[in-house]
Amino acid sequence: MADDWRRKISGCFGDIDLKFAIHALDRERAMDLFRAVAGVDWREVEDALAEFMKRKGCGPEHIEEQLARVREMRSHFN
Repeated sequence: MADDWRRKISGCFGDIDLKFAIHALDRERAMDLFRAVAGVDWREVEDALAEFMKRKGCGPEHIEEQLARVREMRSHFN
């Protein structure tokens, strides 16, 4: 159950554009993910997010753009 947060990842991305938390429901799910990863090594979280995007066919540029968005949102989360 310690990795339950991993199941939340897909809900944070748009179905078509695979952008992180652009749409309102995706943002709500992202906030839920941030709560779920409290105490988890952040590198592990980023690696899981990147792996999800790779599996969906995203290229390196898109992945880095989305990880930057994740970091920005996370910096405001508290």
